[in-house]
Amino acid sequence: IISGLVRLEVDHDGMIIVDPLITEDMMPWFCLQRVAHSGKSITIIYDKTSDQYDRGAGSSVYADGIRIAYSPKITTMTIEIDRPDEK
Repeated sequence: IISGLVRLEVDHDGMIIVDPLITEDMMPWFCLQRVAHSGKSITIIYDKTSDQYDRGAGSSVYADGIRIAYSPKITTMTIEIDRPDEK
């Protein structure tokens, strides 16, 4: 599910790439929770209408509960994550 439908990819430079194969017509909502990366807990939410998760319509990526990326639709997002050794 992680690499096939939601397509969460990570690299060693502190970047994550979210590139869902799911379309808005296939699923009106999904949530991938608590994926560990760079010392953080990553959550990816898509909610077409905001009725399921009540966090607004669209796609959001959270790190440790803080929204770090948003799009009003399902789309590819590349996000930089601070690594623990950079602080």
